[in-house]
Amino acid sequence: MKVENRSLHKNRLPQILSRMRSIIWFSLLFLFVLAHPAVSKLGSQTAWGQEPPPDLIEITQVDDHDFPLIAVSLLTLNRQGGPVDLTNASLRENGIPVEFETAYTAIGLDAIFVIDANETLLGDDNGDGITRAAQVTESINQFSRDFLRPELDSVSVVVPDDLGVNGRFLVQESSDPQAIQTELNDYTPLAAWPTPLQDMLLQAVELAVVSKENGRYPVILLFTDAGRLHLQLDYNQLLEPAVAHDIPISGAILGTTATAEEQLRINRLSQPTRGTTLHMPDSAAIVPLLTLWQQQGQQPQLLYQSLQNQGGQYPIAINWGQQRVTSELNLELLPPHISILPTTYEITRSGTHYDTPITDLEPTQTIIPVQVAWPDDKPRALTAVVWQVNGVRQPPMNTLKPNADGQLMLRWNLELADEGSYEFIVDVADEYGFSATSEIVTIQLVTERPLPPTGTPLPTATPTPEPVTVDSLNISLWLPVLGMLGITAVVLLLLRSHQANKSQHVEEEAETFTHPPSLPAEPPQPTISFAAFLDPVNQPEKKPIRLQGDNIIIGRDKNEASIILIDKSIARLHARITCQQNSYWLYDEGSAQGTYLNYTRLSLTPKEITDNDIIGIGRLQFRFSLQPIDEQDEEE
Repeated sequence: MKVENRSLHKNRLPQILSRMRSIIWFSLLFLFVLAHPAVSKLGSQTAWGQEPPPDLIEITQVDDHDFPLIAVSLLTLNRQGGPVDLTNASLRENGIPVEFETAYTAIGLDAIFVIDANETLLGDDNGDGITRAAQVTESINQFSRDFLRPELDSVSVVVPDDLGVNGRFLVQESSDPQAIQTELNDYTPLAAWPTPLQDMLLQAVELAVVSKENGRYPVILLFTDAGRLHLQLDYNQLLEPAVAHDIPISGAILGTTATAEEQLRINRLSQPTRGTTLHMPDSAAIVPLLTLWQQQGQQPQLLYQSLQNQGGQYPIAINWGQQRVTSELNLELLPPHISILPTTYEITRSGTHYDTPITDLEPTQTIIPVQVAWPDDKPRALTAVVWQVNGVRQPPMNTLKPNADGQLMLRWNLELADEGSYEFIVDVADEYGFSATSEIVTIQLVTERPLPPTGTPLPTATPTPEPVTVDSLNISLWLPVLGMLGITAVVLLLLRSHQANKSQHVEEEAETFTHPPSLPAEPPQPTISFAAFLDPVNQPEKKPIRLQGDNIIIGRDKNEASIILIDKSIARLHARITCQQNSYWLYDEGSAQGTYLNYTRLSLTPKEITDNDIIGIGRLQFRFSLQPIDEQDEEE
């Protein structure tokens, strides 16, 4: 029985030993984790340190402002923090390969320096009186003095606060090298350990994230002895936002030597973020890193001609080695907007003479500006411009290219244009097949000529002589006879007294002839009144127009004309009819289309018109008629 137990124990011994070894290893690992809590937080960050990320190519912007030229802006970052060589890159738009050119554009660089200002910062490693703090100051001043572009770049410096509890900005986003140098020269390090390095680096990362969101390129550089970083930093908390926003964190190890452990601690920050780990025994050692930053201040752009002619969303892809990055072209194409912008909405054509022909009126042409606007902010070539006036297509333009103000200049020929309203409309088409039509714009055309000279005066009627009464006629005829008879009577009285009775009889007879009896008055003749009318000939549906007054103006002007005729052939003041002593006279007022009497055009001399005469005013014809009216009609 005992033999069997020994045999069983002997067979189980390897299992027991294996379990004991597992317990021992587990216990050791547990104790190691307890002793070094930072190790438990490495997680994937440890993998970042072992496997550096590949080179970065990021599409930051797809710009179609100069369409059809498209600019694809890139952010490239190799494993050492420098730009990526794009020699073998290819580009596709909507799946179709396109040729491109590489250009470089300046981008603002924000350098954020973090100083681990512990007691080692005041050390003099070389015995030359130059401390590590002086080397840090000179390195930052060297960047500000030799590499910073004041119009683009900025410098920020993070140090421990006066209590050594939190970080603070000694310099924040300054572009003034002199101001940066002054702040650094006036700074006295706290020189105590531990520094609030975790809080200081988080402040730097937060500022860098804002910079990146503003389209700038941020970099972080930590100055440190790196001897106790593993006791100060929570790597996971720092690396998560830095990796998510592609913010490179570099580290400069101060001192005459840099151990492998110190380099490893910096690598855990720099490798996952594509930063740089460098040993800085003096300030000159930082120059290669600053040169790398300077290169990153010029980011590449891929320029190509788009194949699209319609708005929409089109995928953009860049292939480089085994990598592929994508973005999207959001293309908006809209029809142009056309506006007719005349300098005046009323054009006056003038002549130097009352009968200046319409073709000689000035001006004979005018310019009508047309504004071409692009709502999508993508100007392009016009392929057609058609403009019409009152529905009549006008001659084509010599050029379809708008001027520097984006305007087309329409040249309107006015030689045959008479008074009236003219409606303008413009149609255009662009190289992508979009078309647009302007709103209708109305322009008034007015003609002006001098007034005609005064016409030949109307013949003045000779007044009828006043009737002479029978009394005055008899006296004037018999006065000499009476004188002769008187003389004869005296002589006869002297010679022949017996003829006194006869002389008496002669005197009585003479007196009888001197005062003849009055003739009876003629009865009054009845008077007949007439009214003058213009009866439309070529517009029978119109009612006759009665002429009222002694001076009647015929024309299109509503303010001046007595009779208003609405027709393009009628001038503003076209003709005039006057009435003098029951006679009617027709004048032409210098109209372009003329005034006619019985189909004969009038000159400046007026013509008398009579019943049934045909009067032509422009292209309208009227029959002049005199119609009798009674007193009741006259009152009406």
